[in-house]
Amino acid sequence: MTLETHTSATIVKMLLLGRSGAGKTGHLGTLAKAGYRIFLADFDSGLDILLDPKVLDPALRSKIHYQTFYDKNLLLNGQMRPEAKGYTNFINAMSDWKEDGKSLGSIYTWGENDIFVVDSLTFLGNAIMNHVLALGGRGGQKPQLQDYGAAVDTQEAVIETLYNPAVKCNVVVTAHLTYMGDEATGGVNKAFPSAIGRKLPPKISRYFNNVVQIQKSGMGANVKFELQTTATHDTDLKVSKPSLIKPVMPADLGELFKLLRQN
Repeated sequence: MTLETHTSATIVKMLLLGRSGAGKTGHLGTLAKAGYRIFLADFDSGLDILLDPKVLDPALRSKIHYQTFYDKNLLLNGQMRPEAKGYTNFINAMSDWKEDGKSLGSIYTWGENDIFVVDSLTFLGNAIMNHVLALGGRGGQKPQLQDYGAAVDTQEAVIETLYNPAVKCNVVVTAHLTYMGDEATGGVNKAFPSAIGRKLPPKISRYFNNVVQIQKSGMGANVKFELQTTATHDTDLKVSKPSLIKPVMPADLGELFKLLRQN
């Protein structure tokens, strides 16, 4: 086969990076505005911003289905321990998303007009670590070396699953930033998606053809949100259609998806 027979993918799998408060969650509303049905796995408990009518037209709220997988802290035998149900419930929802007892399908049955969102990779990692500690009978305790190994493998397995071509819906994974030395640049600090441990963050971007960063500047009435789509001095970014997409563009994920899905 040659590239003459190759057609560009119409399914977008994107890693959306941004500092806390940069607008990662709020700008997911632009995808609903673009007509997509969204299944949002909420680990941050930060969806209130999408209830603001200036952020998302209330008429579009029915386009966003969500489930929250935040682990509550429980007082057990005089100690505070995470509930440690978030990760298991998340895996079940990926396989069979249910609302009011009715199945709405799964990541394997949704299609090109659906988007599965993980918000965020960072707090998914917390849920995974709670799960690993609970399995070892040490819920709420400080993780040991073997716990980090198991948790890293589990978090990477989730990303590998979403990357798999068998998942034919669009995917957006949001992530906070963590700064650490990069072996490829002689230890110079770079920004990576925040994930468990030190070895996993530099690997995460490999699973996505599109890695973009949302940036916030200004204050008050002058605040501005933009998407950075090309690499900066400290962050590796990329898009699958660089000839169509500007290095910096308005923070409209719906418009970005439109450009990325052009065949």
